Amino acid sequence: MERQVMDSQIIAIVRECLEPKSVACSIAADTTVKSLMIDSLKMIQIVFEIEVHFGIEIPEHALFQVETVSDLVDLVRLSKAA
Repeated sequence: MERQVMDSQIIAIVRECLEPKSVACSIAADTTVKSLMIDSLKMIQIVFEIEVHFGIEIPEHALFQVETVSDLVDLVRLSKAA
């Protein structure tokens, strides 16, 4: 799957999982999780939605390394390749 397509799909999932007030903010591949105020519970929800959408399983320990939306894309790519 082309990286830009995957980026946009993951950004859409992140946007859907955020609070309505956060949705107005711009989300790009280099947007940080911290700037979106994503806590651990919200991250689990986002990852669950990503896993369902792509039919993959992302290891829990990998979530601690996610700092940007691009890091989520990389996790999906690695999980799809495994």
